[in-house]
Amino acid sequence: MTLTPSDGLREGWGAEKSRVVTWRDPAPTAAIAASMDGWEFVQAIMDHRLPSPPIQQLMQFELVKC
Repeated sequence: MTLTPSDGLREGWGAEKSRVVTWRDPAPTAAIAASMDGWEFVQAIMDHRLPSPPIQQLMQFELVKC
């Protein structure tokens, strides 16, 4: 089945949007992470000592400690 605007299936979807995601080369971060345990690595991201993963920017969330 081919969807076309005349099918009425796209009505009410709203305007299409896009987002640009930028990130740093993961190799340096991975090298640093190899010397840390898991919690230290996550804490370093939360403290902005290491760059956040691209999915964090894409999904627009922040890591927080509860």
